[in-house]
Amino acid sequence: MPSYIETEPPFKNWKVLGPYASNNGTRRLVHLVRPDGSKIGISYARFLVCKREGRLLTKCEVVDHIDENPLNDSLDNLQILSYRENILKSRPARQILTLNCPECAETFEREKRQLNTQKGGQFNFCSLSCAAIFRRNRRKRKEPAELKHGQRNSYRKGCRCDLCKKAQRDYQREYVKRKRQNPNKENTTML
Repeated sequence: MPSYIETEPPFKNWKVLGPYASNNGTRRLVHLVRPDGSKIGISYARFLVCKREGRLLTKCEVVDHIDENPLNDSLDNLQILSYRENILKSRPARQILTLNCPECAETFEREKRQLNTQKGGQFNFCSLSCAAIFRRNRRKRKEPAELKHGQRNSYRKGCRCDLCKKAQRDYQREYVKRKRQNPNKENTTML
């Protein structure tokens, strides 16, 4: 591992150890020993930019590789950015979609990551109030299942036609007959 004494600002009279590869091999690092004997480690790219600028970079400044290759440490490939600028540069582009609200039919825009269908939902609404109105009306819109006449369930659901009345009477007769045969059982139902 090469080591030498730096003679140019901002590292004048600092001992430089490196550069050498990081443990995972994705970056190159430099160890610096200050004249007072304290040690620091920084990336080789940051070291090169500090030398080019002739000053130490602040904590708010980040050295960015323009071509996104962390091993390409040539000076024309390095630039100084703020943390925010660096994050925005590496962030994927937003995908904006135009949708129609199923309740009010208004056109609106949403990011793809914000879609309800991404989370397992069926509909996307322009607002929470439209979603609430839609869900409330959806419960009311449910149509009752088709009643089959001549069965006790139809009578229980409100049908009073002759066939359903007869099915209810037959059920009651069966129930009374079972009760008389088994007086000890409290609740006997017929399926």
